[in-house]
Amino acid sequence: MKRLRFIETALVAMILSVSFLACSNDNENKPEDDNNSPETELKLTELVWNDGRCFKLFYDKQQRLYKVEEYTESGYLEETGIIEYNENTIVVTASFPNISNRKSIDICSLNSEGLIVKTVSTEIYPNGQEDSYTEKYAYDKNQQLIGIQNTTYNTEVYITWENGNLIAANRNDYMNKYNNTYKYTTIPSSKGFFVFYDDVLIDIFHDIDYLNLLANCGYFGKVPQNLLASITIINDSEDTYTWSLSYQFGEDGYVTEISGTEDNKTYPAKLTWD
Repeated sequence: MKRLRFIETALVAMILSVSFLACSNDNENKPEDDNNSPETELKLTELVWNDGRCFKLFYDKQQRLYKVEEYTESGYLEETGIIEYNENTIVVTASFPNISNRKSIDICSLNSEGLIVKTVSTEIYPNGQEDSYTEKYAYDKNQQLIGIQNTTYNTEVYITWENGNLIAANRNDYMNKYNNTYKYTTIPSSKGFFVFYDDVLIDIFHDIDYLNLLANCGYFGKVPQNLLASITIINDSEDTYTWSLSYQFGEDGYVTEISGTEDNKTYPAKLTWD
């Protein structure tokens, strides 16, 4: 477990994932099952992090999130993510304005039900070097994601569901093994928040931040029915980490503040919905 990353980036990723809960009603590239990602009327447009960082989110005419901009504490644009929705694929391109010629591209293949069954991810570095890998995804009869196989790095993730919630993910990594368990509140996730994210929370994807956002939108099958309360992560060295979440809601039921606590330290962030 990358402990520093666990502490510093967890809540940022959690907030960004909220945006995908406001997906479009357009059914061209989205599963039709009502139990997939919950939909909300308002859109998350801005996140203000407690250290001054800012995230801005933009939507297309079909009300789908298509761009995310991340700004530093000093107000400089640090990263831009663009999501393109096609008939049989979703393409995610991340660029870094301050690093010339660096970008990442994730090409996601959809099946006939609109679920992602394979991704080919390529990282392009300033020196022209490229690093690519492929992942494949398996679902049960209820359209719940139950397995991930990285055919490049020979890693596997086995996922367990119970009563509509994802309760465990066991990852066999080429260097480490992680056994993750998840507990939930009684609050339905349709109230506006749930999360997948690499290295923190529901850690099932291989270092691809934007795939976690698509998972919250239902492109990787059903999302858990309730809001996440805590995560316990045990690695093969028997190190244990627990991340606890708390939420504040506005009068309209949308999440207005999220606080994450790990090792007696709490990290809050505020959300704006329009």
